[in-house]
Amino acid sequence: LTVEARKLGLLIGPKGVTKIGLQTGTGTEIFMPKVEKDFSGPVEITVSGPAAGVAAAVNALNELCNKGYCNLLAGADFHESYVDVQPRYLPDIIGKGGFCIKA
Repeated sequence: LTVEARKLGLLIGPKGVTKIGLQTGTGTEIFMPKVEKDFSGPVEITVSGPAAGVAAAVNALNELCNKGYCNLLAGADFHESYVDVQPRYLPDIIGKGGFCIKA
């Protein structure tokens, strides 16, 4: 799996919690390269283990990169949905300075 180097912190998580959770939840080993702090190019992540676990781990890593979270780590009571909104209502939803959306 190839990702941007700047996403590695998100994929590892604080003290490795995210990476460990993914490995535990999928039964895989995830290998991420060490990169220089100012490096911004693509890096290769290797996932090894049972085929079903590798597929689940790669899916979760892609979700983290694209959405910032993944269903695998979210918990059993987590649900994802969406709502279509006319662009003219976005300022009302977001609120002044992001007040409503941060709530």
